[in-house]
Amino acid sequence: MELVDFLKKECSLNAKNPIDHKILMGLPAFDEVFKEVELELLVKIAGQSGIALIEYKKFKEGQKLIEKGNYDQMLYWVVKGKAEVLKYIEKQDKPKVVYSFKEGECLGESVISGEERKSDIVAGKEGVEVVEIDFSIIDVCYELGTRLYQLIALTLCLKLNNSYVQEMNLINKASQKLKEMHHKLQALNKENQALKEKIKELES
Repeated sequence: MELVDFLKKECSLNAKNPIDHKILMGLPAFDEVFKEVELELLVKIAGQSGIALIEYKKFKEGQKLIEKGNYDQMLYWVVKGKAEVLKYIEKQDKPKVVYSFKEGECLGESVISGEERKSDIVAGKEGVEVVEIDFSIIDVCYELGTRLYQLIALTLCLKLNNSYVQEMNLINKASQKLKEMHHKLQALNKENQALKEKIKELES
């Protein structure tokens, strides 16, 4: 049975205040994994309480999306703003931001393994807006679960690729700085040599 047919026949598609499916279409990889008509139905899937399993949420600066040590089943995609991963260091009052999730990036993938959250993740400066997906949505049907795993895999690949590009940019910038410093050092050596010769001339 096609996913669309299954959702129409077997699912409760009466979620309260479903989000606009076009928000999902605008996120990386979603349109590669799902057809638009499928996303139109997915945003309407309700849990037992009638609340949508896919929601749009806003977090104020410093507000926690994910809390270290917790067990939960939420996945997030950043739509606007940044979410920051915090690391607490001994003898320092404030935690250090070790990574910032930007627009289009996914966070909370550890939900796949069912392990506890390893870090606190909070809304960055000026807050963050996200799509929150309750991972229990995979229990709706096998096909939907397979698609969601595929989506997460593609998203992780994009994240790794972006990290590689960022690292290469940093390496290139560092290399350029080294070249500039080398040229300056050569110029200083020439000036130093010229001064030494000038001193010799004056002494003679």
